[in-house]
Amino acid sequence: MKISKRNLQKYLFLLIALGGIFVAVKSIWFEKPYFSYRFRIAPSVAKANTETILREKIAKNPNAAFEMTDLANHLLSEAKRRDNANLYDEASELAKRSLEILPQPNLGSKIVLANTLQAKHAFTAADTLANEVLTEQQAHPGALQIRATIALARGDLSLAARLLSKKLSSQPDTQGFAFRGWVYSLQGRGPEAELDFKRAVRSEDFGQREVSAEARNFMARHYMSRGQYSTAHKALEISLVLNPENPFTHYLKGECLWEEREYRKAGEKYLKAFELTPHPKYLVAYGRSLYRQGKIESAKQYLSRAIGLLRKDLKENPTGHGLDLVEGLLWMSTPDSVIESLGIITQEQKERPQSLELLFWKIIALEQKGRRKQAKALLNQALATGVRSAKYYALAARLSGNDSPAGRVFQQLLNEKNPKFSTESLPDPMAGLASSKPQT
Repeated sequence: MKISKRNLQKYLFLLIALGGIFVAVKSIWFEKPYFSYRFRIAPSVAKANTETILREKIAKNPNAAFEMTDLANHLLSEAKRRDNANLYDEASELAKRSLEILPQPNLGSKIVLANTLQAKHAFTAADTLANEVLTEQQAHPGALQIRATIALARGDLSLAARLLSKKLSSQPDTQGFAFRGWVYSLQGRGPEAELDFKRAVRSEDFGQREVSAEARNFMARHYMSRGQYSTAHKALEISLVLNPENPFTHYLKGECLWEEREYRKAGEKYLKAFELTPHPKYLVAYGRSLYRQGKIESAKQYLSRAIGLLRKDLKENPTGHGLDLVEGLLWMSTPDSVIESLGIITQEQKERPQSLELLFWKIIALEQKGRRKQAKALLNQALATGVRSAKYYALAARLSGNDSPAGRVFQQLLNEKNPKFSTESLPDPMAGLASSKPQT
């Protein structure tokens, strides 16, 4: 049977069209997300060997400055991986001892020390030390990364982006691209953020599993901020495969479920994070998850316990996690707790006066205290920094009145940014948990 030239062209066109449909369907249903890990994940090699060898060398030679730096760097990596305050302290002491023995050249110890100071929120001291390193070695990648982290903590998104761009021009790596992607995301520069995340994946090296896991956490936070929770969950699952012992990743899983209003499942993730590292901030999160489930008395018990632990921690380390205590106090929401939270925020502002997180919690505190005019003024100040965040838009709509012209504008911005975000994720505007009664 002969096929005419015209029919042959039709069949070819049909085959091409079917092929295009197959490729499209395959890309939607079968393709892995761009942030999949491209290396084979081998069983973890015991890191205790590295630590043991370094400790033995230092025991044999108490003046082994470089071995002290190596051990401090190793402990810093473990502290970040496990979110462990004691390991940060030990890394800091080793770095100081190394610098006493060998003040120059010893940039490695200065970087470790600056990282531990930054982790404790001693931002001025950490920034000073990072600048010392940059004086000795211009464009030092580690020092620029620290300064960018501090700039972000202080609410200067533009400076953070510039510092990371400078770092990436000399050292284009996964850590830098992922971090700059998150800064771009906070600025509302979604396409640029995702381009940087793709660059982060392409820059990955085999064996740097913790760095790759942290990069997925940044990606997950970006997708959470856009209401793309299923994509965020996928990124976090990969992160947990790469680094299953990181409590912060379990906490982020909880935050994703929290924003989806899956409060019981979110609470399970917060407890898992606390099991891995007993930090009170995870108990604060668990307490609020109980509150939203209507388990008022249990919520009060967990929040009271977390608040007590955080107060003790803040006495021992005045530059510690004051905002975690503020969060607990504002979810508890008594007149005294609101006053205490404002006092802590004032203290924290000495280190980072324009911090976006500080501004957010101060707005909540002023709202709970009934000072709505001041809260609105502070909210405008926060939005002027260039931050584009669902929680700020939700708060702005609530403060303006959802039915007012300004409220409707902010609600529209919220719907464009993350239509699934609810003010249920925020502490109540008036006396909340303290005056709540158990659900019947």
